[in-house]
Amino acid sequence: MSTNFASELPKRVLKLKALSRTNGRNKVRGRNIQIKWTPELKEVSQRIKRINKYLSEQSLENGHFNGYHRIFNEADHPDFKWNMGGRFYGVGEESYQQMKKKNRRLMLINGEPVVEIDINGSFLRILHSLLGEKLKNKDDIYAIPGINRRLIKSWVTATLGHTGFHKRWPVKLSQQLKEKGVFDEKQYTMTEIEQIVLKEFPVMVNWPSSGIRWSHLMFVESEAMLDTVESLIHDDLPAYSVHDSLIVGEKYRDTATRTLKDTFESHFGVAFQVT
Repeated sequence: MSTNFASELPKRVLKLKALSRTNGRNKVRGRNIQIKWTPELKEVSQRIKRINKYLSEQSLENGHFNGYHRIFNEADHPDFKWNMGGRFYGVGEESYQQMKKKNRRLMLINGEPVVEIDINGSFLRILHSLLGEKLKNKDDIYAIPGINRRLIKSWVTATLGHTGFHKRWPVKLSQQLKEKGVFDEKQYTMTEIEQIVLKEFPVMVNWPSSGIRWSHLMFVESEAMLDTVESLIHDDLPAYSVHDSLIVGEKYRDTATRTLKDTFESHFGVAFQVT
């Protein structure tokens, strides 16, 4: 068992990345771009530093927290206005964010057991908000009778990370689904699942021409998560983010769940399910 008090926090907590490129079947990550600082950006940086300072003063056992940095993506896209990407990532390969979920459950915050609170279908719910479409009222947005929910979630995730509709399952994703015993590729082609999803969620029909990118979804989600973490810290409640979920002490489950749900619904005006 190890107790982690971050000894040295990152001095630069904002990073700017160019568009990723493809080289054959390989993805080449975007290069780093130098930041031109403005008063507004300095305040964005200070928000992360304040969170880092507070969380570094907590005791985190069975996990590592060395501070966050916030990464903005696609900075060389013509529509970039510090509105793409923006997630905050744990610094270092040993960050708790890199741990498997089952191992994160073994962490202790200030000696207390933890829970991880998840948002169901965050990007899909946000997309309904951004496009002004009505959201179906159901607890699990990916639940479609007769179809394994993992297939639906995988299709949605792959599509919202792309600029259009895939013709076939991406190789890595296909392998992952096969390893989990979810599907036989001959039975469920990408286009067959596409027809099922588009019927269930008409909001997805215009995804390729919507003008919204995965990085836009990530940015607005990260803004809502940042507000959530700051709100909880204001009440002296340590909360560690895993992008669309929060890790908090078990005794704070109800408070954190309510704050997360209320904050996201206030940001987007659609219903969110938090478990």
